[in-house]
Amino acid sequence: MKELLALVLVIGALCASCAAHVEEANVPAPETVSWQEADYDSILRDPLAYTGYRVRVYGKVLQVSPDSEDSSRKVMRLGTGGYGTSDNVFWISFCAKDVDREISRDDMVTVFGECLGARTYASVTGYLFTVPVVRADRIIPGKAE
Repeated sequence: MKELLALVLVIGALCASCAAHVEEANVPAPETVSWQEADYDSILRDPLAYTGYRVRVYGKVLQVSPDSEDSSRKVMRLGTGGYGTSDNVFWISFCAKDVDREISRDDMVTVFGECLGARTYASVTGYLFTVPVVRADRIIPGKAE
């Protein structure tokens, strides 16, 4: 039941338009907020407990694609298991117009945003993966301290 509620919360949060999200969020600069380092394993153990947390995630961009649930957003899969690895993947939802430059595969970025719990998706090969979800407020090239 918790997993179903988490998925409903994630889908509802991701379906809001970019403009509404930006107006509603009134997002402060990363330097002015205490961002919690996202812990991959903890979020997957209890997604609802981390929903709403302001988190920071650093990793390698594995894939960027249009969001199938909201055409005004894009989705990035971010590997955080170390440079060059696809371990500990986060699902990052973001508005392309809110990013200073194009984000491409293999870029190293820091994402500041709100944890929305976890979601399960099917890969092109048919395998199911459950990953933490973050709605990005800011994406910065490289590692931000």
